[in-house]
Amino acid sequence: MERFVLLKKIVGLVQLALLFVPPILARQPGKPPLFLIIFLPPFIFFTIPYMLSSFYLLLCKKKRKLDIALILIVFVLSYSSMTLNIPTPGYLLVYLTTQARSDSLAANGTLQVVILDAEGRPVVGLEVDLWTIEALPGPPDVDFVITDENGVATFVVPSGKYKVGFNLVNFPEQFTCPPWTPVTVKAGETTVKVIELNYKGG
Repeated sequence: MERFVLLKKIVGLVQLALLFVPPILARQPGKPPLFLIIFLPPFIFFTIPYMLSSFYLLLCKKKRKLDIALILIVFVLSYSSMTLNIPTPGYLLVYLTTQARSDSLAANGTLQVVILDAEGRPVVGLEVDLWTIEALPGPPDVDFVITDENGVATFVVPSGKYKVGFNLVNFPEQFTCPPWTPVTVKAGETTVKVIELNYKGG
């Protein structure tokens, strides 16, 4: 019994560490702080129950059937989602790892992704995700950028082939989410890719 309670406390501590440490370490100048993102809708609907389960495992001193289920859920959430970019611990750890790998490469090209609506107006405040061309579905293995007042998301990356996509969790409901858009970035050049978002039912 005492060993199981100790295991619960360890799992609770690890769970909290996985939630808070990676976004703090991954903070970069000019990028939205992940630490704040996990407390904004829709992510907060994940963050709150995740934190409550952590504190339950830390503070509860009795063994219950619920404990096993919570530990299994924690184990599953420690891996990144393969379909949605939800900021689970797996998502944050993948982001931190891939970001460090990306920073270690020679960023010698610039990619500007321009997001417009069907009427040619810039879409402001939209998350634009960038993957390498061979990447599997999941969190962006290169970077993500929020569009500015001109609807532009700028990436400074090594030359190569990439694909541009979006986060299905926070994608605007009024638009139809387009499929991945392939793009090639050349060294010493600025590549501009314009993506037009169509309104649903339009």
